[in-house]
Amino acid sequence: MLGNSSTSWRYMWIFPLGLQLTANAIIAAIIKNTSGFYADFAVWELVLFFAARPRLSWIVLGAFSVISSGSSSRTNGRFFPWWSSFMSHLIAEFILQLIALYIMGRTAHFAAGRGYYLVHTDLHRSLPPGAHMMYSGALYYLIVGSFSWLLAIGLIIVAAGRFDIGKPKVGTAYVMLAITICLTSVWLASWIFWLSKEEEGETGPDTEVTKEDQDKINSFSRLHNRERVVEEELQGKQKDKEDLEEVSTELELADEDELVRYKVGDSFMSVPLSEAQEMLSLATKQFDDEVSRLEESLHELRDEMKGLKAQLYARFGKSINLD
Repeated sequence: MLGNSSTSWRYMWIFPLGLQLTANAIIAAIIKNTSGFYADFAVWELVLFFAARPRLSWIVLGAFSVISSGSSSRTNGRFFPWWSSFMSHLIAEFILQLIALYIMGRTAHFAAGRGYYLVHTDLHRSLPPGAHMMYSGALYYLIVGSFSWLLAIGLIIVAAGRFDIGKPKVGTAYVMLAITICLTSVWLASWIFWLSKEEEGETGPDTEVTKEDQDKINSFSRLHNRERVVEEELQGKQKDKEDLEEVSTELELADEDELVRYKVGDSFMSVPLSEAQEMLSLATKQFDDEVSRLEESLHELRDEMKGLKAQLYARFGKSINLD
């Protein structure tokens, strides 16, 4: 079913896609639970991240797909036993490339937001070689790879039509052109992106700590301390908000004519139920605003820390621990 010219590829693409994502999930879980892994990526993020790896299986099958044997009434007497297998892997690869597009987009957006693509700046020059390759690979993928991938898909669709009308030589030319385009764009971009990971792993403990490195380490330390302060403040505000919500629930059961003791500053005052509820609603809204502000501040702190982590781990590898 995987190695003939039938139309089984229309549903068999689920098989290679499922195998790839399952393998990614297993590898991600192993890495996440390996001692010495310091990055704070979730397993699902690693699964998507691995989808951006360069794969050659569908390209190899593409080369085999144009080899004919036997006979067929549809293709001018020729039979293409690997075409269905190639199409199955092509569809699976297309879906994986959509995931990779998301990963590359996030990487390029992260780099652009911090000015890493401004080649004339000291910030760009301070990045390690691995970071340069990673951000360059992501940008190359977005600009060249995406367009080339769509072009290759179009060529393969045209090639399938040529095989159907008995022009296998024309179809073969289109398939080989599509493979060449993908090798020099999509696959090359993924390879550049992932080569940076190998360089990160090779970074040893003898890497010299420059002034810029020390500044980044100090910045990360300050941000980490600030993160703990904001987390504690947020937990306190959330607890106060929960207490107010409990009081609000209790007041709903109170008698309308009953006076309620309401704390203002360090003293208590007796106020009508409706006034107490109004004051309570206003206080709850203030706590909502405070919680939202602290959550936004915490999100910004963690984003900045994640950026510094990526830079420092890219430069020092396992010789630095930022957790």
